[in-house]
Formats: sequence, C-alpha cells, structure tokens
Amino acid sequence: MARGLQDIPYRIPEKWDPIWFETFIREVLAKADIRNAIEGAGITIDGQSDVPATISSSEDLLDLIEQNFILATSSSFLNNERILTGETGVVDTHDEGPGGEFIVGIENGGIGPTKFRQSVEYSVVGRPQGTPGYVSDIQATANDLLLTRVADRVDFTQLTLGMAPDAIWTFSKIQDADAMSVLGRSANTSGVLDEIVAASDGDVLRRNGTAVGFGQIVETAIADGSLLARVASNETISGTWTFTGATTLLSSTEPRLLLGETDQASNEDLWDIDVQGKTLRLRTRTTADGAGRDAMAVSRGTGVALSQLTFGNSTDNPTGSWLGTGAFTFGGPVTTSGGRRVSIRAITATASVLDSDEIITCNATSGAITVNLPALSGNLGRRLTVKKTDNSANAVTLDGNSSENIDGATTLATTTQYASFTVVAGASEWHVI
Repeated sequence: MARGLQDIPYRIPEKWDPIWFETFIREVLAKADIRNAIEGAGITIDGQSDVPATISSSEDLLDLIEQNFILATSSSFLNNERILTGETGVVDTHDEGPGGEFIVGIENGGIGPTKFRQSVEYSVVGRPQGTPGYVSDIQATANDLLLTRVADRVDFTQLTLGMAPDAIWTFSKIQDADAMSVLGRSANTSGVLDEIVAASDGDVLRRNGTAVGFGQIVETAIADGSLLARVASNETISGTWTFTGATTLLSSTEPRLLLGETDQASNEDLWDIDVQGKTLRLRTRTTADGAGRDAMAVSRGTGVALSQLTFGNSTDNPTGSWLGTGAFTFGGPVTTSGGRRVSIRAITATASVLDSDEIITCNATSGAITVNLPALSGNLGRRLTVKKTDNSANAVTLDGNSSENIDGATTLATTTQYASFTVVAGASEWHVI
C-alpha cells in the first residue's frame, strides 16, 4: 500500500456504490500524492459491485521519478527535485504534511525598502488622503517645503506662522549673529530680519531718516525739554553741550558743577556752582577741592521766596561789598555795616555822564566845562553829584538831555570854587537836592 494510504478508512459498502467510489478515489489521490510514493508501480484502483476494491500498481514508478517536481523538503526518490524555500527573513514557508496545506507567507517585518517598487524623486511613501487605502508617493516639488497636514491632507507645503506655536523657538535655534549686533529690520519696508551691527563705541540704536541703525546722537534728535542727565562721580564730559528748553539735573546729595578750562595750568578759570541746603553758591577755586571764595550766594526762605543775596570781593567771602557796575533794584531798605563806597571821576573838559558815575569833580582852569546829563528814561531815581574844584572864573554847567530841565531850567551853572550840585532823576525832570 502507498505511504499514507493506511490513514484512509475503508468505508466500502456491502454493495457497489459509484458515488462512494468516486469519493473514495478522491481521498486516495489526496493522500497518495508524489510526496508519499514508494518504489514500485503507479496506483490503480479496481472494484466491482459487492466485491472489495483492489488497489495496485498500474505504471512504472521510474517514469514518475524522471519528471520535474518542486518539493517542500528533499526526497531521495526523485532525480529532478527542486526545493521550495523562502528568502530568509522575508518569506515564511510552512508544510502541514500529507493531505494538508503548504502555506507561503510574508514574515513580520520582512518587507524592507528594497522590496518596494521605485518611487519618484524627492518623495516619501504614505497615504495622503483622510481615508484608509493604498499608499502612494508624496512628492516635494520644490526646495524648503515641509511635510505637514493641512486641510485634512498630508502634503509638502511652505511653513506658515500658524504652523508654529508661540514660544517654540529658543535663542539657541537662531543662527549665529555677528559680534555686537541685534536682529531687526533696518529698511523702511517690510521684509525679512537682518543683523544691525554696532560698529563703534558710543553708538546708539536710533532711527535716522528712513533707516534704523547704530550711530551717534545728533542734536536735532533730542526734543527740547526731554533731557534728564545723570553723571557718575568723577566722570569726565568732553565736547560742547548745548541745552535748550527745560533741563533737569538731579543729585541724591548736594549737587555740584565744576567749570573750567583744562588748558589753564594755574586753574585761574575754575568756577564751582553748588547747592548747600537752601543756598546756591558761585565760588572761585584753585583746584577742584582746593581753596576758594564765594563770589555770590543766593538763599531762599519759605516756599519760593528769596531771603538773602550776598556778593563777595577779592579778599572776603560774601559781604555785599561788590555790586558791579550795572543797575540793581532793591525791594526794601538797603543797610550797610561797613560804609558805602561810591565811584568818583575827575574831568578837566566837557564830558557826558557815564553809567558808572556817582560823583564828578570838575577842574575848569583850562576853560569852561559842561557836564551833559543822561536821558531821564531808564534812570529814574539815579543820583549824581557835580563839584567845581578850581578857583578860576570859568563856569561849570549841568545840561539836561535834549529839552529835559533841571528844576524847571535847561541848565544849572556855578563859578564858585568847591560849589556842588546833587541832582536826582525824576519822571519828567532832574531835581536838585
């Protein structure tokens, strides 16, 4: 009996049944395939009604041996056998034995990149649509495109602002920048950012015309009254500074400003302006912190009221001894503690009164002298004394400006030695005192 046929049950009926016979033959052939053949003749099945079937050889087995067969395992009975195997790691083969199935499958993870069909250039394989189905090539058709999902489809597109969440980029992700530079847009148009470099010390970032860049501050860039300055201790400010509008200088202690020309070896031009309590002082200095004298001191009382104004001289601190040559107006009585010093000028010929004159002595020996008074306008309350010092017969005359009078007369004269006139400017004429 052929190998494997013993597994077939003999369900031979008592009487010949053609339907049974056909089924039986199919079962025998299913078992008696070439894998189960043994040396000997081929298989023949004979049978009659009411007679048991006979299974015997009908062909020379050598004819079968010479045929080409594809086997799952090697056989010593076949000359032209070829073994059915799968690529290691890719194809999995499984023989379930005689009468069973021979299964060929793909191993898990067995399909690598080389097993795919060739793709188009610059592409990946995937499913771009929002439904399950076959994969296809997803191609990047231009440079700098990113694979993203947009509008329920996966495709290569340009990166947009909406794709990047806020604060996603850290400083380390920004490309290296030039030394001493910032990132910005210098041109007066919208566009990509660029580096703005500070090329020189002291440059500041400012808008100049139609561009933003580092450069020096120009005077026209500073609005009047907008400057608030603070200078550190012992810091040197060079160049020319021009202040317009309201300028504020603040100090946490007593503010002090030292002015002078550095090319003066003896510091002859050194001035010190400082505030001590409620007093503003203007002082001369020989050095920044050396000996000095107050030239002027202004003190304030309650609120904004001034309480005292004092002046210094060449040897003393402020005593009020120097008032200069200009006109001073006092809102109250003037009291002196050391006597009042007045200016005196001697003349020998006709002359006009100077702004600095208080007493004029006249020597008319060489001829008559006329003292021309100034105009009343701008001199209200001014006092002037004129005295004749010689014993000649020549007259000394005071003459009002233009048609202005002296006690109702256009002139006032004397020929007497040591005679004097003291006049005070009124609103409409000079008054003799």
